[in-house]
Amino acid sequence: MGIENIQIDELVEKKLEHFKELSDLKKIKANVKTSPLSVMLHPMLAEILVGNLISNAIKHNLEGGLLQIKAGAGQLVVENSGKPLSGNPEDLFRRFKKDDQSADSLGLGLAIVKEICNSYGFRIQYSFYDNMHSIAVFF
Repeated sequence: MGIENIQIDELVEKKLEHFKELSDLKKIKANVKTSPLSVMLHPMLAEILVGNLISNAIKHNLEGGLLQIKAGAGQLVVENSGKPLSGNPEDLFRRFKKDDQSADSLGLGLAIVKEICNSYGFRIQYSFYDNMHSIAVFF
C-alpha cells in the first residue's frame, strides 16, 4: 500500500464515531464542519494523523467541554476547551513531553502528527484563544 488520495473530511467523521464513547463519557459537545478535502497520503498515516488529533482533543478536553473540527479548503483544524498551557507550546510536538505529567498518556500523539506533517511537507500550528486549544494542519 502506497500513497493514496484520502478524503480527510470522511476520515474525520469515521474517527469521531470511533471516539464517540469517550466523548460521551466526558459530555463533550462536538461542532463539526467539513467540506470535501482530498490529500495524497499513505492511508495508515492519514488514520494516525486524524485519529491522534481527535483523540488528543477529547482526552485533554474539559468535562462538558467543546470539540470543534473544521475540515476543508486545504486545512484541518481541531480545537478543544481547556486551560492555558503551563509550558512552552512547542513542547506539545516533542516526544514524551506533556503539559500535565499526571495525564494518562505517553506524550507521543502530537509528536507523531508533527513527524507525519514534516514527512509530507504539511504545516502544523498550535494556538490558544478564548479558552480553546487549536491545532491546525495545512495541507
